[in-house]
Amino acid sequence: MKRKTKATRGRRSLKGKWGNVGAPPKTVNWPRTSFTMKALFSRNSKGGNAQCELSLRNKVDAEVAAGNVLALLPKKQPGGKVGRPKSMFVLKKFYRPSKHELAPKSVAVLRPQVSVTPAPVATPPPAPFVVAAVVTPPPVELFGRTPVSTPAPAPASPEPSVVS
Repeated sequence: MKRKTKATRGRRSLKGKWGNVGAPPKTVNWPRTSFTMKALFSRNSKGGNAQCELSLRNKVDAEVAAGNVLALLPKKQPGGKVGRPKSMFVLKKFYRPSKHELAPKSVAVLRPQVSVTPAPVATPPPAPFVVAAVVTPPPVELFGRTPVSTPAPAPASPEPSVVS
């Protein structure tokens, strides 16, 4: 009898009701007017369709990139308080030019590519190759005898000598 393992019988924790691995995607409850992230979080934090803030931020970013959600001018802090302005958004189908003012689109700064060529470096001409001639000393008389002359060693390199 063949033994069943987790791989053959499947893991129950990965089987969703929709037939795929993981949780099914949840729909976002979008407001019909302009909204801030805080308002979107409060609309989608309760009930069976509750979602975390990170998921909602990612969905808003994806919809802004797709063009389905428009970014409006940021809302300043009330009473001139210090702080970052609140980002405002509106669905494209609910956008009214008379009521909403779009935020300026951020322009990516493209810097021209500068090709750098190395500066020419002056190299000195190669030095002439000089082969020294082998000079054998004259035989020296030692105790009345003359030593046997030994042949001169061969030059170190086979290149011809250069006379300057």
